[in-house]
Amino acid sequence: MDRRLTAIIVAFMVEVIFRAVYPYAHLNATAYTLIARITELSIILGIASNKCGIAVKNIRQEIYLGIYLSVIFGLSVFALDFLSRHFLGFGLLCHVLGSQYVVNPILFFIAACCIGPLVEELFFRGLLYAWMRQRLSILVSVLLSAAIFASMHGNISIQSLVQLTGGIIFALVYEWRRNIWPGYIIHCLANLGLWILPLIHLAV
Repeated sequence: MDRRLTAIIVAFMVEVIFRAVYPYAHLNATAYTLIARITELSIILGIASNKCGIAVKNIRQEIYLGIYLSVIFGLSVFALDFLSRHFLGFGLLCHVLGSQYVVNPILFFIAACCIGPLVEELFFRGLLYAWMRQRLSILVSVLLSAAIFASMHGNISIQSLVQLTGGIIFALVYEWRRNIWPGYIIHCLANLGLWILPLIHLAV
């Protein structure tokens, strides 16, 4: 079997097991999620390290590109929020952002803004999207992988649209660069923003 497909199946099965066991685990959600993601990271790298999108000629260049794209994306979001306040009378950000209760900020930062995005980019773009692209068109691969990405983040809600949009952006960046690193940086900073911005919004 294709190593990429093997890694997809095994990592998915491990995720299902972790979700099934969670109600019986005596750990807080963040610590449990971090253990799950580290386990999945080990599986992906162990099975398909050369086929998961981490290989790149110049990683520094890809990281700088990710930061540059993150700035553009962030400015676009704030511009959209400003325009919605001006023309609609309310800001879209306040309807999208949801405040998260965090017991341990350092643990949350590691799990949600560092390790989590890495595993998700490896799985959803480096493995799943790349596997789809060998068989499907760009449009179908982007939309399908983004829909699966969004569906793995909970029930249908306004947050699902955020996840779907993110999935489309990450897939398009992967299609362009053929590695996970720019998408990973965007993903990290987006998760950081979704955590920090509600705190700033509530403080003002």
